[in-house]
Amino acid sequence: MRKIIRLLILMTGLAVVAASAQAKESDPLYNQALKRMLASSYQGWSFTRTKTAEGKVTVEQYTDSRKPGQRWQLISIDGAIPTKQQLEDYQTQKRKELKKKKTAGKSDRDSNRFLATLVRPGSLSLVRQGPLRSSYRFQPVMDKNDKNMGSYILGTMTIRRDNPMIEQIHIYNKQEFSAYRAKIKQFNQLMRFAPADPDQPKTSPVFLTSVNNEIKGKALFLFNFEQKTDIEFSDYHKAAR
Repeated sequence: MRKIIRLLILMTGLAVVAASAQAKESDPLYNQALKRMLASSYQGWSFTRTKTAEGKVTVEQYTDSRKPGQRWQLISIDGAIPTKQQLEDYQTQKRKELKKKKTAGKSDRDSNRFLATLVRPGSLSLVRQGPLRSSYRFQPVMDKNDKNMGSYILGTMTIRRDNPMIEQIHIYNKQEFSAYRAKIKQFNQLMRFAPADPDQPKTSPVFLTSVNNEIKGKALFLFNFEQKTDIEFSDYHKAAR
């Protein structure tokens, strides 16, 4: 059952399935904001990531000035210093992730690359336009092996107008659907972004500040499950050389 839940969580947002080409929409504000988001890179930056899931709090730190394969460091698990075995397991997992990224032509410096293929081409529509923000609705690109799943998932996006950047993305299900031998009753993912340097909001790169996932359903159509994962990104600062 846990495998099913993890797969569903990874199907959007930080691990969204890559499409063959970047979505090109006609909305100038969206294109301007997306261009800035894709130009934002973790190169030269350091930050802390705190993940809360299944009753466990894991704190990690990314420092770009370290060598590839050593940029991610495990800081604590449930407030305690990691054991030697936990550190070894963590580094082994990070090496596997980095190898997988390199094979896919990616890097651990990528921050918002997933946004390039999140919006299904032609699906973006303006819902509301205010003096500071514009709101959009779109069809997310979901699992390429289950095209029917995408018809049950919707997305909304908030973009700043005065300082073009994507500020928030909400992906959710409009009705129950089946995927990976599970019936999904509720699927919610909320992503928030902000300039890494609040003192330079118009020139600073824009990074994630939080990702909140919540999934409820029935695995193998027999067992009820509920999974909630919260990830916070904090303490963005220039990495010491």
